[in-house]
Amino acid sequence: MSLFVFAIFILLLNITVFKLSKGISGNILLSSVIVFLLVPFVFRFSSQWILKTDPNADVGAGFAGAIFGFVTLANAIVIFIIGLFTKKTD
Repeated sequence: MSLFVFAIFILLLNITVFKLSKGISGNILLSSVIVFLLVPFVFRFSSQWILKTDPNADVGAGFAGAIFGFVTLANAIVIFIIGLFTKKTD
């Protein structure tokens, strides 16, 4: 269940980044920085949510939160690289 919620979160995050940036390089770079700043919150909230839904998760919740955080970080890096190679439109 948590993996499904996380996948929806990443999908909505990507849609929001590219809709708001409208393909402009500077806006995509700014959006990637915002996603970078979201990584610690994703780690913390996903760990807490998994612990709340399954109190026996203990270390597994930490690992899941770390994996979700690293996936969000990788997503931010991909968005940053896309922003670097996107043609600037004025």
